[in-house]
Amino acid sequence: MALWKCIALLCPFLFFAQICSMPTKCIMRRKLVKETHKLLENMGGLFPRECLKENVEITFPTSALQSDDSNQDIGVKKATYKIMEHIDYLFANDSHPVSWNQKKVEDFQNIVYRFTDDYKCIMTRKQRPEDDFLTREGALKTYFDKLATLLRNKVHQTSLFSMHKIWSTKHSNKILSFKPIAYYKLLSFFLLQDYSDCAWEVVRKELMCVLKLTLKLVSFT
Repeated sequence: MALWKCIALLCPFLFFAQICSMPTKCIMRRKLVKETHKLLENMGGLFPRECLKENVEITFPTSALQSDDSNQDIGVKKATYKIMEHIDYLFANDSHPVSWNQKKVEDFQNIVYRFTDDYKCIMTRKQRPEDDFLTREGALKTYFDKLATLLRNKVHQTSLFSMHKIWSTKHSNKILSFKPIAYYKLLSFFLLQDYSDCAWEVVRKELMCVLKLTLKLVSFT
């Protein structure tokens, strides 16, 4: 009997605790974006010297987060949601550098997922022509497609170089011993390997800038 009374007393408390943890009126919290930036910065060290030759600058479309007045607020908030959604997609691949702090990587992934899950509601808000969301969305898609392509290209380039090196070493003393089936099996193996560490470092560097800019330009609570 005492157990049931205890459960009865706890139920309202648990209910209100759940309500309090939910996003209020779909208002984006600055704290979550700030925490993702902090984790992204701290999961790895400084940009590796050995990756400097592979470092590239990809111009972020700042206009996607800019607004002339409060009438464009919904467009900016939707663009912010799309940024986090794109980041979630990029980090869906778990081939991150082993040198990164894996606990912080997991915490980062969890917070980004929480953001995209909690604030789906923002995408259901009605937008006006002045929000210019479609233009913002298109610019963001182009930018993040470049980051995704960077990851894919790096793994292919690294894999092809490694594959050629192994094949050449193995068959250097054999004349006409080339077997196409074996070669393409080796090719397939390398193309399935993880993205290169340097490509990930470039992406991390870019995303730190994106999140920093988001915190600067977007009005959060």
